[in-house]
Amino acid sequence: MAEISTSGSSDSHASSKMRVKPGSYPIGGLWFDRLATSLCLWFVLGLFLDGWAHNHGKVDDTFFTPWHAVLYSGVLAIALHLIITQYRNILRGFAWRQSLPKGYFLSLIGVGVFFIGGGIDFGWHSLFGFEADVEALLSPAHLFLAAGAFLFLGGPVRAAWQRPHTQEKNGWSGQLSLVVGLLLIFSLFTFFTQYGHPFSNARNMVSPPSYIRGTDYFDVSGIASVIIFSALLMGLILLAIHRWVLPMGSLALILGLNTLLMFWMRYNPSTPHTLGLIAGILGGIMTEVLFRRLRPSPSTPERLRVFAFLTPTLIFLCLFLLLLSAGGIAWSIHMWLGVSFLGGVVGLFLSYLSVPPRIPEG
Repeated sequence: MAEISTSGSSDSHASSKMRVKPGSYPIGGLWFDRLATSLCLWFVLGLFLDGWAHNHGKVDDTFFTPWHAVLYSGVLAIALHLIITQYRNILRGFAWRQSLPKGYFLSLIGVGVFFIGGGIDFGWHSLFGFEADVEALLSPAHLFLAAGAFLFLGGPVRAAWQRPHTQEKNGWSGQLSLVVGLLLIFSLFTFFTQYGHPFSNARNMVSPPSYIRGTDYFDVSGIASVIIFSALLMGLILLAIHRWVLPMGSLALILGLNTLLMFWMRYNPSTPHTLGLIAGILGGIMTEVLFRRLRPSPSTPERLRVFAFLTPTLIFLCLFLLLLSAGGIAWSIHMWLGVSFLGGVVGLFLSYLSVPPRIPEG
């Protein structure tokens, strides 16, 4: 039997290494998740601040801006938190790939991907110039950055997913990091698809820009925004309720705060239209009420499908009826009523992907 001494620091490290079981992970816990979520929130706020600057002409043709400083400092804080935690746990005897709590190793990879993407972005600007408008959301360098951000923002959600049911704590005290993590992931998606965000672009439904008024492009862009948003929202919600019992008010919080962020980032004082903001907040409340009344889950697929269809349908009906009450929209009833139904079809289809029908035996 090995002799263990507690007289020196090196012996203390050896003692701690012997207590680590092979293949085990360190326990993160709720406080680790909350710190990680707070740092991810720092990054997302920096991301939206940078988006606000781009949308309001505050960005010059340079990589070094105060908005980038907020964004990249958030990533740096996330990196330091993960690297320091990994280093300490390696000293305790954990294998390097298992030295972070479950769910967070991909976050560390995501940080590396993001910083590599920052270098690629700098070189991309030097070679091809700076992007304008929608180009900035589809630039390969920026999508590389988005992939890294998706990996490290998903850390708290992955940790909650892999936590055994016996360790789960329902309610806001145990699931705050999970709900905020879902909000941050959803906000990353809507940021990079802001050209198809129906609430922050609601003013276009009332008075389309002159260059698209009366053209098929206006109709197609409106239809696409409904499909994109319905797919993102219902994909996130169906994934969440497949695994967790979310606390009361979480769906209203996710949709309401995301709408507020998107509206602030894209707000144009020359054409203000707050009805989009109101519709997003009311849509979140309706989603929450519908969820609590139907109580959809994988064990009740019929209720799940009804919920998946009604949620986007009612959200878009709320948006269009609000716009109609304030003076009308550019679409006829054939268009806005049919498009609302189309959003429900997207949700219904995703419910079949989330909980497929049972395959008959034999």
